[in-house]
Amino acid sequence: MTDTTHDIQTVILDNLPSGVALLDTTGVVRYTNPRLAVLLGQPTHEWLGRAWGDCLIQAAPEVNPNALDDIRLEERLLGRRREILADGRRLEILEDVTWLRGRDDMLHTLFMVWDEGMAHAAHELRNPLTAILGYGTLLRDRLNADEEKRHGWAARTVEKGHTLRDVIKAFAEVSRFLVDRHRLTRHSLDLARLGQEIVADLGSQRLVELAAETVWVTGDTDWLKQAVCLLVDNALKYTPPGSPITIKIASDAKLGIISVIDTAPGIGADYQAIIFEPFKRGPAVEDIPGYGLGLTIARGIAAAHSGALLLDSAPGRGSTFSLQLPLDLSADPTTAT
Repeated sequence: MTDTTHDIQTVILDNLPSGVALLDTTGVVRYTNPRLAVLLGQPTHEWLGRAWGDCLIQAAPEVNPNALDDIRLEERLLGRRREILADGRRLEILEDVTWLRGRDDMLHTLFMVWDEGMAHAAHELRNPLTAILGYGTLLRDRLNADEEKRHGWAARTVEKGHTLRDVIKAFAEVSRFLVDRHRLTRHSLDLARLGQEIVADLGSQRLVELAAETVWVTGDTDWLKQAVCLLVDNALKYTPPGSPITIKIASDAKLGIISVIDTAPGIGADYQAIIFEPFKRGPAVEDIPGYGLGLTIARGIAAAHSGALLLDSAPGRGSTFSLQLPLDLSADPTTAT
């Protein structure tokens, strides 16, 4: 191999988004690219001349260097691949697949919603449809009924029609998330800006306050906005009119946190245990619209971003839903979008 060819290969490997180690035919490390050091959190240039298996165990003591099992490092998951070159050397390739694990969690959640939803839909759709057919039949067949009765039947038909529309809308929302699951795009974004956009979209009709600091994470702006809006909508349903809802954005050493804080009556421990399950709604919600899907979808979106959705609540002191996301420590505020 000429020096020119070697230089070209090195430039290519240096700029790959995956971590790469080049091993000779005996398994000794002859080259590592910069990305490998970033993924493993170690100066891998010091591995040159050492056996690959020993170096990998140094970085991740639980790993089997001979098997292509995933490597778990704190909150991150690294996938492994191996390519054998024509001359017998090989490339060991590591990729950050944490986001794929998050997508698996999201898909599990959303398909659970869908499976349970099919059984739930039979009941939810049958009741209003039966009423619509019943009152429609009365309007058609009892032409001699007095005006008051006919008006009542018509009003009930319209009411049940709205109910039917809302049920279909709820299931259409879940379908949209299932269809769009492959379209999640990740880029650096400032959660403070996201919060400002959400409050602006809500307008002055709703009393939502924002307390935000600049926090950079990596994620899909539209999906994260959808998750926060679902949390805000949930808070507004249960908070007394005129009472404020607060969106608080802060960070700690590793996480960006979007909290939606309400002054609602609070949630008991029994209901907290099932609150993120699909179609689970709290007591005394007959007059509050919804089908118990919003929090399930919001949790699925959090999982898709390698994050979590947590609840802190107790009867009498309101509720705080916290969407926690890994920080983007490499974000450059002058270039990130």
